[in-house]
Amino acid sequence: MLYNPYHAAFAAFAGLLGECFAAEIHTTEDAIRYLLFSSLLTHGGLTPNDITLEYPHPAFVGKAVDTYVLPAGGREAMVTEFKYDRKASNRRRKPRSRRQARSLRISGALPASA
Repeated sequence: MLYNPYHAAFAAFAGLLGECFAAEIHTTEDAIRYLLFSSLLTHGGLTPNDITLEYPHPAFVGKAVDTYVLPAGGREAMVTEFKYDRKASNRRRKPRSRRQARSLRISGALPASA
């Protein structure tokens, strides 16, 4: 039977990410990716060797997914891909929306109203 250790990790990740945004800490896509890595280790019971960052995409040659957790010992595999929308850095570009929590809502870690 498969088990899912990710709920606690995503809940912790959502809380830490919310703290970053509330404190207006400079945040990049890499910082968010590593925050998830830390949450998976601390709250998901995973080891660094369970997690692969920049895992080769199985269908798109030369592409990679941000995070892949290997299935092991009855644990489900997990894949995450982050797209961090931020304000445009120059006036010629249209500003993008700020949807930092979108992937968390999709995963179920945050309610739709967050």
